Amino acid sequence: MNGSIYFYLKINNIMKRFSSITTVIFLSIIIFLSSCSNKELKTYENVDEMLVDAKSNITSISIDEFKKIFDSEEEYYLIDVREENEYSISCIPGAINIPRGLLEFKIGNEIDNRRAKIYLYCDNGERSSLAVNSLPELKFPNAILIESGFDAWKGKYYKDVELSPAGETEEGDAPPPSGGGCGG
Repeated sequence: MNGSIYFYLKINNIMKRFSSITTVIFLSIIIFLSSCSNKELKTYENVDEMLVDAKSNITSISIDEFKKIFDSEEEYYLIDVREENEYSISCIPGAINIPRGLLEFKIGNEIDNRRAKIYLYCDNGERSSLAVNSLPELKFPNAILIESGFDAWKGKYYKDVELSPAGETEEGDAPPPSGGGCGG
């Protein structure tokens, strides 16, 4: 019996050491992983403060600068982050509609070249500022804000506005997808 008690105590001692070592290793891994994160949690008093911070971290261009690109042969993606009901009324020709609330979920389905230039707009530049700010985290480093947004574009470049991009045909059906126009 002494042999079996000795064996039991020896096994019990090994299990305690293994458990202690496992706990130390596990805690060390947790501490290491949490200390490696360089993402700082920011808090804001209000949305205006959040927008100022977002705009300080992004690249932006004026509607006049974008108009030159729009008229050129340069390749780019144009994302309209307004809601679908806003987009369906009018947009900048060639825009793809991905509402701000769905951007992180859908951008990878629409843009396969993560290095491409991506210009984003909303009605006034606020939602699109937040959108541009989030895209580098998804490995889209060339996201650019079109300042002042669609309202300014529509006011100055009204001839370069597509009306009813998702409008109905005479039969009441949506038109088939095409290579041009909003969403093209």
